[in-house]
Amino acid sequence: RVAGFSVAGVGEQSDTLPARCSAPPDRPSAPTVTSSSEAHITIAWSYPTVAELHRALPVGTKVQFDDGAGGPFTGVTLTDTLQRQYTKMGVLA
Repeated sequence: RVAGFSVAGVGEQSDTLPARCSAPPDRPSAPTVTSSSEAHITIAWSYPTVAELHRALPVGTKVQFDDGAGGPFTGVTLTDTLQRQYTKMGVLA
């Protein structure tokens, strides 16, 4: 956003301009199941390449689960950019 200024002071700020310097990341490949039981499921995924990230810095991963019966998705946001797996506890077999 911008604002003009003079010896009389600073004017009002303009509206913001949403902009990005890169495109959003490409669609990742599906995760794989590395472990599961009647109470949990652990999935793993590969790290996106620089090309898949369009040279943007990664800030995290969003993982979404559904109930397996067409129910709504619930999700978790992971902010550790080195994390490549996630365990969901409390699943029902």
